[in-house]
Amino acid sequence: KLRIEMRNEISRIQKRLDITTIYVTHDQEEALAISDRLAVIDNGVVQQIGTPHEIYSLPRNLFVADFIGECNIIKGTVTSVDGALEMKTEEGYLLRGFAEKGSTEEYAVGETAYVAMRPENIRLTNKTPQSNVIPARVRYSQYFGKVTRLFVDGLGTHMKVDADPGAAMGVEGTDIELYVEPSAVLFLPRA
Repeated sequence: KLRIEMRNEISRIQKRLDITTIYVTHDQEEALAISDRLAVIDNGVVQQIGTPHEIYSLPRNLFVADFIGECNIIKGTVTSVDGALEMKTEEGYLLRGFAEKGSTEEYAVGETAYVAMRPENIRLTNKTPQSNVIPARVRYSQYFGKVTRLFVDGLGTHMKVDADPGAAMGVEGTDIELYVEPSAVLFLPRA
């Protein structure tokens, strides 16, 4: 509680005095909460500079996506670069999404690709669209009030999914289907 109060006070003082302040932290929530602009640095190299919204919603590469907030990273092979990108996962499932800033130039059919999906953008479904359906098995869940975080095995990896609390209670061991909108599947370069 004291840490959150101090974080708010630092932000309030900085705005009141109208001064530029550099605040170094490894706490991603804190960085997102008090920053007007963020610089994400890895081994002394700036990976991305932008607003908190840009950094979180449009990470420039896998390091930024994985470092800021929770993120599911999936590996596969590019199958189409026509408008949206399509990737077949190692398990044979099709994911459709978009490249950072809409550029598909650095992707070619047959190349390895990575996508990032935030837990809050994945939802339980009983529909069967052509792509972006993820069969999964719930390993365990944690209740956080507003959401229940599901820890699932899907697409050959462990994934995190934020579900409605009532819909997701007591589902350990259950096979489920997940769906993510193509606009929430972000193709990213490795570095």
